[in-house]
Amino acid sequence: MSSSIVPGLYQHKRLRDARSIRVLMLEPAPTYDSTIRCSLVEVTLDTIDESDYGYTALSYVWGYKKGDQEIICDGETLLVTRNCEKALRTLRDKTATERFWVDAICIDQTMESKGIQERSHQIKLMGEIYRNAVGVIVWLGDSDPTRALGMEHVERVAKYDAMEYNGNYLQRFYAKLMLRRCIKQMWEFSDKNFDSDGNSPLLPILRSPWTLRIWTVQEVAFAQCCGVAFGYKSGYYLLSWGEFSRAMSRLVPVIDVETAIWAAGLALKELLRREISSLIPGKGQVLRDARRVLDILELLHHMQATESRDMVYAIYPILESFGVSLPDPDYLKPVETIYEEMARSIMIATQSLEQLRFVCTCTRKPNLRSWVPDWQDENHLNFGELSFETAYGDSSPVTYLEEGKIAIYGEKVGEVRLRAVSDCRMEGR
Repeated sequence: MSSSIVPGLYQHKRLRDARSIRVLMLEPAPTYDSTIRCSLVEVTLDTIDESDYGYTALSYVWGYKKGDQEIICDGETLLVTRNCEKALRTLRDKTATERFWVDAICIDQTMESKGIQERSHQIKLMGEIYRNAVGVIVWLGDSDPTRALGMEHVERVAKYDAMEYNGNYLQRFYAKLMLRRCIKQMWEFSDKNFDSDGNSPLLPILRSPWTLRIWTVQEVAFAQCCGVAFGYKSGYYLLSWGEFSRAMSRLVPVIDVETAIWAAGLALKELLRREISSLIPGKGQVLRDARRVLDILELLHHMQATESRDMVYAIYPILESFGVSLPDPDYLKPVETIYEEMARSIMIATQSLEQLRFVCTCTRKPNLRSWVPDWQDENHLNFGELSFETAYGDSSPVTYLEEGKIAIYGEKVGEVRLRAVSDCRMEGR
């Protein structure tokens, strides 16, 4: 996470407890354009259920790294990014105080040592923060009139999709007819409303930076209840995550290929949400099924982060839920060290060398060890599964000599007599 708040008059107070987080108390406003006013309250995750500070966590993208929009926090000016400001302005209530957890505000984002230390520590709590939230709202930003019409189609499809799943016989029959009509209308709507570049009006909904942002994976995966919000004028559309993802999966096949490619990012989040919610082992349990962890890493490999370290830190809670023990996050460490620690932790947890399939890439960070994957390089060469079974079981192939090196056990099965050189000729050895 890089700083989205410019240090100004407001200064975060140091958290008193290692299990503490801040909850944003968003004050009501009579009009949409009223100044955003809020305050921060410190609570502990251990007692959050017993307190009066149950909160909704916001899942969004910051956009610009530095904030340029003023809000008032505890009576002092705080600068936030435009997307954050728009979400708060749109989601606040007219009469009641709303409680939110927003990373850019609730965590000290300054680049001073105090802020860096706090961010490193709070990363380990991220999974719990989103799991303990009353709900998670995915904020996909504002829409123009054409995108709003597209969102109305999504809403209608979601409505009839739910009826087809949950209704009685007549309702299910009616829902099927209406779904066919909605999809036909979507064809016609897309043909009439393609933009100047020939893109479907649904593409901006899918092409939100949120779709491929690595941080948003855990934010959806750990949510007990998740909704998707899309702003329009002074209000917003709100669908449950299930309704939104199912509706998009029905609509995407009728649109253009480029839209389908971006929809894959949305499908990835839904797949991981199901995988994580149904297959997580108990806390502290060592996971021996290497393929499960590595299959998840395979999917996450295609997500994106501005900060290289975040390709590891953003999935810490996910890996720990699968029994992978990881060192404490530290943004002061070199990227190469963090990637090596990640590789070592996965080898220890899985007792397997299967992650070496991520090492083969056309481009790599120059200072990485040969056995350490470049977790930010999505262009690794996948040679398929490297697993095998033995009649008498197997033993761990990995042991360690010192930092930066690994030692492995193996059996010699032969010698290489020929090898391919750059011009594809064979050379004897």
